[in-house]
Amino acid sequence: ILCNAQIAEKLDIAEGAPVFEICRLVTADEKPAIYCRDYVDTHFFGDDTSQFNYDGVVISSFEFLQKVAFMDLAELEAVSADEELASICEIPCGTPLLFVEAVHYTFKGKPALYSQEYYVPGIVKHRMLRKKT
Repeated sequence: ILCNAQIAEKLDIAEGAPVFEICRLVTADEKPAIYCRDYVDTHFFGDDTSQFNYDGVVISSFEFLQKVAFMDLAELEAVSADEELASICEIPCGTPLLFVEAVHYTFKGKPALYSQEYYVPGIVKHRMLRKKT
């Protein structure tokens, strides 16, 4: 797809530049648990399109991250499911979701992947370890 202003800002590229959009629904016991949208700047693949086909990505976002990404910076917040998310996640409209927005960076600090993750409540448990230095 051609990226919008939000994606361009997160990936530090020009608005309208081509990016790969990877959408997936993770299930647990056949129930929607996590809905993810990932965006990758196409320049990471150069002219080698052999990793892709017309039906989608041959390599997963996780494989890409293992090869390219060094760290990520994520923000978490609660959001209400709009009609689209409610339909995808099979939940009532307005259901609160945990939203995780992250930018994954290369070792040299270049944004490599921008992800939006929506977690359905009651399926995946989250914990944080916070340490004082």
